[in-house]
Amino acid sequence: MSSSASFRRVVIVLLVSATLASAAFAKSGSISGKVFTLDSVGDRSVWPNARVTLTNTNTKFELSTISNELGDYTFAGILFGEYDVAVSLAGLETITKHIAPNSDTPAKLDFELKVAGQTLSVTVAADAPTVDTSSSSGGAPTLSAKDLKAVIELNQDFQDALPLLPGVVRGPDGLIRIKGGRTNQANTLVNSASVTDPFTGQAALGLPAVAVQSVTVLSNPFSAEYGRFASGVVEVNTRSGTDEWKFLFEDPIPRFRWIGGKIHGVEGASPHFTFAGPLKKGELYLFQSIGYGYDTLNNYSIPDPNNVRIVEKVNSYTQLDWNSTPNQRFSASVALDPQDTFYATINTFDPQPVTANYRQRGYFVTGTHRWIFANGGFLQSLFSAKQLDTRVYPADPLPGQMLLNPYSNSGSYFALQNRYTNLYQWAQTLHWRPVERAGRHQFTAGYAYSYSDYSGDISNLPVSVQRGDGSFASTIRYDGALASLATKNEVAFFVQDNWQIFPRLTLDLGIRFDHYSLSSQAVNVAPRIGFVFAPTRDGKTAIRGGIGLFYDKIPFNVAIFQRYRRRPSLTSPPMASPSSTAPQPTPTLSLRPACKYPTA
Repeated sequence: MSSSASFRRVVIVLLVSATLASAAFAKSGSISGKVFTLDSVGDRSVWPNARVTLTNTNTKFELSTISNELGDYTFAGILFGEYDVAVSLAGLETITKHIAPNSDTPAKLDFELKVAGQTLSVTVAADAPTVDTSSSSGGAPTLSAKDLKAVIELNQDFQDALPLLPGVVRGPDGLIRIKGGRTNQANTLVNSASVTDPFTGQAALGLPAVAVQSVTVLSNPFSAEYGRFASGVVEVNTRSGTDEWKFLFEDPIPRFRWIGGKIHGVEGASPHFTFAGPLKKGELYLFQSIGYGYDTLNNYSIPDPNNVRIVEKVNSYTQLDWNSTPNQRFSASVALDPQDTFYATINTFDPQPVTANYRQRGYFVTGTHRWIFANGGFLQSLFSAKQLDTRVYPADPLPGQMLLNPYSNSGSYFALQNRYTNLYQWAQTLHWRPVERAGRHQFTAGYAYSYSDYSGDISNLPVSVQRGDGSFASTIRYDGALASLATKNEVAFFVQDNWQIFPRLTLDLGIRFDHYSLSSQAVNVAPRIGFVFAPTRDGKTAIRGGIGLFYDKIPFNVAIFQRYRRRPSLTSPPMASPSSTAPQPTPTLSLRPACKYPTA
């Protein structure tokens, strides 16, 4: 790809983005708080799944949400004005408070609930605990939107920030590993939908950081609702629109590549445009983020200028939220992540003509519905579809034979791969309102079904091996193209009880049933027990642990591995004695193609 063509492409993107961008800043803020109760000695118990209703006293517009497992709730992007906030939960008194946010600083409004009909007034005040004792998976490290903005550029992928969290490292191959496991042993969820590639089992979706509300890494999730992992789970929640339109346009100027004091094309560009706002105030909201990335990586062991790997990509995320009633919310999102990597395998021994290009296309679509019950609790339904198509092909436009030499390889890259995958998911989860009996119980039950398919093919060109003196040592020839295809079905069902025996001791009791069509077992049963205990009343120490069975997912590359034919061994002809002057035949090795994955 010529530098002039790349430059023209960058200029077009900049012009389009500049035309769309405008500056508008809304006077809006947020309201957040915690829902809790206090016992007779002042210990605090947080209450999840409480219904929190926000009402504008002037327009009478209502919006509802629920408190999370920590008892926290948030209303973001609301206009300055007068509001009533009411919290209701079966068995406890409904409480309403008034608030008038008038600054960018988030307004805090906590609610202490009391048992319905209770007249005793408790005046003992206690500081909020500094450790999370609501779940054995609580206290997991989380990156907020503010954290992501501070550590990485807004157009970068959110996964670039994961190594900042404890237990997460980036390996020498650039892949993310959690708790010492392999990359494909983790499960990544975006708005509760898995975004793993069915073929490799690795996360395969790029989202711009500006579209992410929070990222949480669960390295010890003993809750039965989490499955298809062996090392950890990454939970990603995305952002939605606000009550006023907001626009953001960043990094419009490309960075040029300089060689010998002269410009030699573009070295990098990363313009990013984001806008969000109401299509219908109080009911329909839109969030849109799109970014273009062009980056070059120099290999300094090869002379300029043909010594770079080029990565060109576009990240787009669109989310539509519809509050059909105060208790029901529909959300739909579309993510596109096309990417091209030119000269992906360039290194000291493989200059640009000998390298491979990598092409990726696909989409990720989700639709969710959340129904909040009047007495607390909610039902969430989810559908998602994901497509990922990849292609590895020689960078040389006229590929031929590859020549391996001890000093530097020549010719063209020898492999051509095409891979096409689809993943469809449907899931429903029911969260009951908390039940007080021998402590507090929060029951959760759900099921999930997913279907995925794969098709692909691999073909290879001949490869010749050359000695250091320039003579030929052998020639490797492959059989014809090898095609493969596979499908799989996965069904899961789980029941979970989050049992808070008292405010400083919580148990997670659950069982999960998984069926994998590619597994030799009909049903995998996974019982799990987790606990968290705060030994002191100051809330500064927590002991967590658990035991359970975890069944990892089965990627297609594992399932179809046995279908590949064995390679024959190389048989070299007998060598002549050193005194013989007879010419030596060049041994030829015939190989059948095997799986090779792009290193980009």
